[in-house]
Amino acid sequence: MTTQALALGLILLIFLTINILLIRYILIPLFSRPILLLNDVLPFLETQNCSYISHSASKKRKRKTSKKNLFETLFSISTKYDLIAFSNDKNKYTQFTVLVTKYYNPITFKRNGFLNQRDIQFSEETDAHILTNINEKYKPQISIVGNVCPACQNEIVPNISQCTDCGLFFT
Repeated sequence: MTTQALALGLILLIFLTINILLIRYILIPLFSRPILLLNDVLPFLETQNCSYISHSASKKRKRKTSKKNLFETLFSISTKYDLIAFSNDKNKYTQFTVLVTKYYNPITFKRNGFLNQRDIQFSEETDAHILTNINEKYKPQISIVGNVCPACQNEIVPNISQCTDCGLFFT
């Protein structure tokens, strides 16, 4: 009888472990991945004297040693973003790596959710190769405009700032 109870307890323990791992590593990241909002980005960029260009989830999978303790590692979800901005001080494009982390408490289930604390960390990219690629990618395309609009081929008058037909702006 005790071996049956022991076997049943072991099966129950394995079942619970599989469910906890499924929830922690598949379901929670799938449905509650931290998102970087523009409201989070703009105040930071103002302090850096930069203008917002774009942001996207980072494709880099470079692992750094985590400074989180075991509890933070088990009960948090992080997403890394690449933020592209134009630095008004340096007069060129720059990239920031943004780490958005949501912490959740598995013991308390509040009405507004399982995830209840959010942390955002910004770090500026220093790799010269990456910064050169960004500046080449986002470099404005300048073309000389003659008497014809390059977008709609409509004739234009010299020294105007906008095409009367399609609305393209000239500088």
